[in-house]
Amino acid sequence: MSLDGSAKQRITNNDASDGDAAWSPDGTQIVFVSDRDGNQEIYLMNADGNGVSKVTNDSGADFDSSWSPDGSTIAFASNRNGSTDIYAINLDGTGIMRLTLNESTEEVPSWKASGFQLVFLSHRD
Repeated sequence: MSLDGSAKQRITNNDASDGDAAWSPDGTQIVFVSDRDGNQEIYLMNADGNGVSKVTNDSGADFDSSWSPDGSTIAFASNRNGSTDIYAINLDGTGIMRLTLNESTEEVPSWKASGFQLVFLSHRD
């Protein structure tokens, strides 16, 4: 929608829960979380809602997605592997990397402007 609230446009239309959306740094894509395949996964789509593709594919729930400043990587939280940790993945779903390994819950990653560090919420203490 426009900044004044006019020109609203629905860009997803299905029975699934679609949310946790974030614009890519260049404004051409949106990353979002959906349970459209029966499990909570990370998806990408063009800014107009077309070209939807699934980025993650795991039995654990994936959520809290965040774009890297250069738009090449998405950080996210996932409860795969028995605990909720922070991961990073390329836009095409390759190169997944577990960034934290702790028994406590770690979520809500956000990239530092340099793109070399993340901040995140942790329940360690």
